[in-house]
Amino acid sequence: MKEEDSASKKEQLSSQVQKLEVACVELASLPSGRTVYEKKGNLFFRTDAKMLNTSQQRELKRVKSRMDKL
Repeated sequence: MKEEDSASKKEQLSSQVQKLEVACVELASLPSGRTVYEKKGNLFFRTDAKMLNTSQQRELKRVKSRMDKL
């Protein structure tokens, strides 16, 4: 049972890593100065692509480290 939970969590984290990697590539392809919206809770906040890309990369590193611990 514990192995199934671990495998399930690893699959979820792997899926999240893929989503974050795609988001980082898409944000990197946007022209500089382009305004994007970041979702925080139920609200969207206007920000620039560079700042959002940096936060997405931080989140990607955090998720990868959690996945390595499993």
